[in-house]
Amino acid sequence: MANYQQNLTKYPAGSIGELWAISYPLMLSALSGSIVLFIDRLVLARYSTESMNAVISASMFFLILQFATISIAAIAEVFVGQYNGAKNYLRMREPVWQMIWFALLTAFLFWPLAFIAPSYVIPADYISEGSGFLTFLMLSGPLFPLNAALSAFFIGQGKTSVVTKAVALGSLLTLILDCLLVFGIAGFVPEMGATGAGIATGLGQLASSILLLYFFLDKKNRDIYLTHKPTWNPKQFIACLKIGLPGSIGHIVAITGWMFLIFLLSDASVEHLTILTISQAIWVLFAFMTDGLQKGVTAIASNYIGAQKSAEVHNVLKTAIKLSFILLGLMAIPLIIFPDIFVQGFLPEGVTTLDTSFMPVVAMSLGWLWFAFCFDVFAWVISGVLMAGGDTRFIMLAHGLGTWFFGIVPIYYFVCLQGFSPIWVNILSSVQTICILGLFYSRYKGNYWKKVLVN
Repeated sequence: MANYQQNLTKYPAGSIGELWAISYPLMLSALSGSIVLFIDRLVLARYSTESMNAVISASMFFLILQFATISIAAIAEVFVGQYNGAKNYLRMREPVWQMIWFALLTAFLFWPLAFIAPSYVIPADYISEGSGFLTFLMLSGPLFPLNAALSAFFIGQGKTSVVTKAVALGSLLTLILDCLLVFGIAGFVPEMGATGAGIATGLGQLASSILLLYFFLDKKNRDIYLTHKPTWNPKQFIACLKIGLPGSIGHIVAITGWMFLIFLLSDASVEHLTILTISQAIWVLFAFMTDGLQKGVTAIASNYIGAQKSAEVHNVLKTAIKLSFILLGLMAIPLIIFPDIFVQGFLPEGVTTLDTSFMPVVAMSLGWLWFAFCFDVFAWVISGVLMAGGDTRFIMLAHGLGTWFFGIVPIYYFVCLQGFSPIWVNILSSVQTICILGLFYSRYKGNYWKKVLVN
């Protein structure tokens, strides 16, 4: 047990120190990426509301493919973690290389769609503004699963600071280029609007890929793990797909639902669509908590499972829930106490006609957004344990079908058909997250994750 603890952190097994040491760099990494998306939309909102809505509409299709491919590539984390826990170090590079090949193969999907998709997936009112953004985003598509595959090598060992450095570099470059290319500089850089945001995002991802590959192939990793020797193992490639694909499908089904809802709300009113885009941008900003905690729980739990110490997983989950309460309390400060900060930030300069009617509605929606986020955090913390055991098929069904059955369909009926206030989008989203939390908790209590060990 002592060797295992040394491989992860210096803190006692299952303690808040261990989980925090693993999770907080991942939170910083996710926060850095979330800030890029948040600032990206915020910058475009200051540029024009049309540009912001165009980017939201265009990016939803990309998010389907992005999350789908990332979910598959990131499953290497589970294999690396269990191999690390079992001290089978020479096999740790194998799942990473299988997912590197997978990421490269996704170019055959992303690149043709870069030129075909914009005409079909962006609403007619926004296609002129959003097509360039989507094209450049799709061209950079393979970099997202590539970064997930390389990151999995470090996350599975608890070396999360490496991932933080790579994401920070990419995010910083994206932010600089975002401001530069969206507005341009007279006489030097042309004003590119949403298209500039797409170019900036792609170059930022490329920078992250280069740094992660550098760390992956450094001398220490070459000597200990033989990372410089590419491997092709069809059996493990299929195993990664078998475990990673269900989660990928779940993301596709869920995000497709929200993409469908954007099309519907774009016909309802500008207010409905704007509240949805603002809510999604803020959700992306604060999703670093969910993402970091889930990955931290998965990293630690997969090591315990590989070391045949699955009883310790319960302590990790309890610790994660305690951290969730603290983080949700901090999140309530801007969303509940000072919501006007976010409302004002998403309106172009000089807009005052909506102040008395529209802005209070947005502020109230943010309160419900926080409420929905509470249950979502707990749900995905539990899913981190299910993921560590390879129980991704259930995650697919609960997340994908649950989003539609408990979220999209009720929102469509009450908001789109019955004409309820835009606030009801976030009210019904709260109901959705509560139901999905119930499904994940029931599965966890059934101990199915113990029976799906990775070989």
